[in-house]
Amino acid sequence: ERVNVVVQGAGYSGTIHDVMVGKCSVACDDRKTRTVKIMSIQHRDASSTVELAVGAKVEADWLGHSKWYAATVSAKRADGTYNLTYDDGACEDKVHADRIRNRATARKAQNSQSEVVRTTETT
Repeated sequence: ERVNVVVQGAGYSGTIHDVMVGKCSVACDDRKTRTVKIMSIQHRDASSTVELAVGAKVEADWLGHSKWYAATVSAKRADGTYNLTYDDGACEDKVHADRIRNRATARKAQNSQSEVVRTTETT
């Protein structure tokens, strides 16, 4: 099951690996395993992910570090993950769809927030 966890103020995405009394071991997308309290786990809504076409312009959460960068989908894998090529030339394979968002949608959301800030500042 895909989850989000926060460890010492940093957010990570991953998969529950092992469950113990009061805590879980989470295999994070940055290839590190972290043990966290069960209360600190946020379950991800799988229904919110969408299928992406090869060549789609997206933003992706680089290595699950909650930092989003512009990328292009370079391949869709049989396991449902994606290979990405970032605009700076870096590549990342086997990226789960919940770490990818449509670039145009993300920009619209940012512009909407900017409009609210500008409106607030002018009043």
